[in-house]
Amino acid sequence: MKKFLYIFTQLTWGFFQSLMGFFYMLKYRKCRHEWYHGAYVTYFTGWAGGISLGMFVFVGETTEELNQAYIKKYNKCYTKEIQQAVQVHEYGHTIQSLILGPLYLFIIGLPSIIWAKTPKFVQYRAETGTKYCSLYCEKWANTLGRKVTGLEPINN
Repeated sequence: MKKFLYIFTQLTWGFFQSLMGFFYMLKYRKCRHEWYHGAYVTYFTGWAGGISLGMFVFVGETTEELNQAYIKKYNKCYTKEIQQAVQVHEYGHTIQSLILGPLYLFIIGLPSIIWAKTPKFVQYRAETGTKYCSLYCEKWANTLGRKVTGLEPINN
């Protein structure tokens, strides 16, 4: 029943981000997929990290190529444990989608993308040692992911 309510709410209250997530998932339809607490997770190749759009979660797959890039960036391996911690964090974003509905893209999605990808902010985090998860929406995703799954989220 919980899974049904989760999916129903994501497809109604979180319609816009779930629709975007569905189309993004189609791009990675040949990748590995699984259900995770009601969310549909896609493990894609290309970069270590993740993104959440409604009920759709995207997490970097543990490949040797991705592992080498992760070692270069963080000086540690991209392990299954790190992948799981990213998944917990991204699942926290899906809970934010349940709470905020159509406001999610503006309150969470846009600030998160800007914080993650804008060179000025990437440089700022590198120079000051500020963690990615220090931004309000990322910290909140960690809190929600931890509370719902009982597992530790990524905290980089």
